[in-house]
Amino acid sequence: DGDRRRGNIEKLLGLAEESGKITLGKFSQHLADLSAREAREGEVLLEPGNAVRLMTAHASKGLEFPLVVLADASWERGAGGATTLQVDADFGLSCSVYSADANKYENGFAHRRNVKLQALKEAAERKRLLYVAATRAQDYLLISGAVKQNKDCAWTSRGWLKLLLPAFEVSYAARAPDALRQFAGYPLRVRMPPAPPSRESLRPAEGAAETLWGIDADPEVYPPLMPPLMNPLPSAGGISSRHITATQIAHLGAYRHETQAEARRHFRRRFNNIALTSLPEEDDELTLAPRRRWEQRIGRIVHELLRFTEFSAEAPISDQMIQSVAWENGLTRSAALPAAKREIRGLLREYKNSEAQRWIEQARAADRPLYTELPFMLRTEARVIHGVMDILLRRGDDEWVIVDYKTSRVAQGAFAEHAKRFRLQLGIYAAAAKEQLGLAKPPLAYIHYIRGNQLIELSGDDCQLELDRLESTIGELTVSDAQT
Repeated sequence: DGDRRRGNIEKLLGLAEESGKITLGKFSQHLADLSAREAREGEVLLEPGNAVRLMTAHASKGLEFPLVVLADASWERGAGGATTLQVDADFGLSCSVYSADANKYENGFAHRRNVKLQALKEAAERKRLLYVAATRAQDYLLISGAVKQNKDCAWTSRGWLKLLLPAFEVSYAARAPDALRQFAGYPLRVRMPPAPPSRESLRPAEGAAETLWGIDADPEVYPPLMPPLMNPLPSAGGISSRHITATQIAHLGAYRHETQAEARRHFRRRFNNIALTSLPEEDDELTLAPRRRWEQRIGRIVHELLRFTEFSAEAPISDQMIQSVAWENGLTRSAALPAAKREIRGLLREYKNSEAQRWIEQARAADRPLYTELPFMLRTEARVIHGVMDILLRRGDDEWVIVDYKTSRVAQGAFAEHAKRFRLQLGIYAAAAKEQLGLAKPPLAYIHYIRGNQLIELSGDDCQLELDRLESTIGELTVSDAQT
């Protein structure tokens, strides 16, 4: 079913594009809303030719066929008895209670009510599925099932057919091999064989093999075929991962521009573990000195406050917001919160007077395009790179700017030198923004250091050069990793 799977993926991509949702979270919520409204999309419809397709009623949603057969419509699932525990969205939980006097579990009012409500929901669901299944037919609907007469000489059945007999007004139809009636202005043909088929007609024909295991087949005429899902996966050759995140690219850039050998080995290992072997990101916080660990955590909290809130110089961030983000980042000790809040507010006060914040306020005031936490995807010849930009805004009439926040503490104020390691990452951001916005030239790229309140512009030519060398850098890193 490779064609169907590919068609379903292409259909999903089309739905994503038509929805207008630019983030994965918003599109996921859009799908959840569709599911809640039962606006389910069916699978992509291929061109089957002259074929019979078997599927469940659920799988048929969204599809239509010239002829639909509801086989064995008199089948119904056994009740199986009420469960000991029931839950209802309005009335909550209920359960059976053991009675020592009766030596059995008994149902109180609350549990009987929940059991009855559950039975009504299941009955409504069966009707809904019947409607879905029956309305898949474009021209003809064929329904089969078993019926019997009750003491009032009315035809009765079970399952879907129990609902359809009175609906089609055939409960008291005369028994006839073939009767044509009218229902709602449409012809309704009722066929009732005089007797069940004979046992002989149900037996296999003489000479028919019970199974195909004993039949010899010439392998040259009928070569054995491996099921599609059992075929070996194609090898990509070389680097195993085609999908790389912008964070992983930052490790790669740090490896390129770090001068100390131990630090280069550290970033090479982190990139290889995450991007090439799919191992989880290392949490190196525990290996840091207490002061460095504190600074890293505070920087991360400030970074998230700037990214996930409508930060404004006129609207200070509340203590509750700071405490919430601090808890999410592991700063949970009550004794440490006052000092953390003071340091966080100090960094935010410095940021209010930064050039980056001034650009943001100007873009808001002029109602120019301003995007925060903007997801992107960039395809190169060998890779798919995805990530999230901190800030993308238009400065002036036609000048686009990318600002990426960094929490690093830079020694001796060497911000320009330290920013070189982010040329590759910002080059990818600029290339993705140029492609997605259809710009004539890439946006200007800036790194804003939260500690130090420094804004560093990166040369567009240097960023593009790093991007052009991406594959050779990965190859160099892989070779050096194999030699260690």
